[in-house]
Amino acid sequence: MGSGSRTLAGTKASRWRWAASGLGVYALVAAAGMLFDSKVGKLALRERLLDTIRWQGHERVLDIGCGRGLLAVAAARRAASGAVIGVDMCHRSAYQ
Repeated sequence: MGSGSRTLAGTKASRWRWAASGLGVYALVAAAGMLFDSKVGKLALRERLLDTIRWQGHERVLDIGCGRGLLAVAAARRAASGAVIGVDMCHRSAYQ
């Protein structure tokens, strides 16, 4: 009874370690994907979106809900002699 129960308990613990390791690897891969998308993917999508517009350089752009201004900043670079306004409701803590 003593050695059999130790083996069974050891097997269950081993299975839990494998499951925890698998979940850890999954979490790391997911985090790496999110980091890549936030640093590279959004910029590529922004450029493709703004490339669909025929920019003449004097456009007036209003970006409502701009967040940190990802699109507004790129639009301002393309509308060098125009105007770009970004409006967003932000949390008060952003300015503290």
